[in-house]
Amino acid sequence: MNGTRLKVILSMNKEDMKTYILANMESLGYNVITGNDFQFFWKGDLKDIVCFVSHIDKADDSFTFRFSNADVSKEIENGNILEVSKGGKTILFTDEIFNPESHRVLGGDDRCGVFILLELAKHFTDKENIGFLFTDGEES
Repeated sequence: MNGTRLKVILSMNKEDMKTYILANMESLGYNVITGNDFQFFWKGDLKDIVCFVSHIDKADDSFTFRFSNADVSKEIENGNILEVSKGGKTILFTDEIFNPESHRVLGGDDRCGVFILLELAKHFTDKENIGFLFTDGEES
């Protein structure tokens, strides 16, 4: 697994993510159709296509989990993992993908899906009927 690439994908804003996906998929020879809230890439015949889907927005785009050092209930592995308890919820963060000073959340939903699809896209040839749809929202 390419951990560096995953960290980059998790930390990007939405517009940079769109540019990143477009550049990656075009470099792999995929055809493209784009709209305001989607990017569709394919190889082969559109008539008999198998399509994978992921959305590029993340909770961080509209949600901020704010906490202070008083909310940190536990530090694991010398502070590399923080357990934060607030409002009856407990969340684990790692310092590699979460900066407590910025109060930002991971964004794993569905950026992990974006990462997986970009990795998967490397393995198809022009002879296969395959598609990848990236939307700008879960409900798009």
